[in-house]
Amino acid sequence: MKDIFKLLIILGVFQYLLYVTEERVIQVEAKDKINMPVSLEVSREAPIERDMKTNADRVYNYLQGKGLKHEQICAIMGNIAQESNFNTGLEEYGNKVGFGLIQWSFARRQALFEYCNDPYDIYQQLDFLLLELDTQWTGSYRHVFANSTNVEELTEAFCWGFERPSVKYANLNHRIEMAKEYSNLYR
Repeated sequence: MKDIFKLLIILGVFQYLLYVTEERVIQVEAKDKINMPVSLEVSREAPIERDMKTNADRVYNYLQGKGLKHEQICAIMGNIAQESNFNTGLEEYGNKVGFGLIQWSFARRQALFEYCNDPYDIYQQLDFLLLELDTQWTGSYRHVFANSTNVEELTEAFCWGFERPSVKYANLNHRIEMAKEYSNLYR
């Protein structure tokens, strides 16, 4: 009887292991049309966001609560829309170097992981973003970002001075278009 009981336990554990390692297809339907750039691919390990607008709302409200101006927030959001479409767990398509909302790469990605208890948490990523706003600028873009009220200028300054994507993948027009959409949406 003990042998049968042990066998049943082993079979149950084996069946459980098969279940948790089985690949599943999950279909998610967004409430609104999402214009995800072609160059992005969701990592299998990333948490699935059913409604990216929820994360956009979180970003806007959180940054507003931290004292950023409406135009600055919308510029950041236009860049986030291009970089990750508000998916906190997104890894860069192809090389998987970039990670998260801003697609932090190399030393900046390592610093994000060291800073955050949970690097997938949107608020921890936003705290890290705010920390970097004091240190990660190149050229005079920080001055533009601090002083302009023009969403296009701010979006471009954030793109080239903070994000620093390769020109090939920058898609600045999409960033600006999305920033303007967020500016109208959150007015």
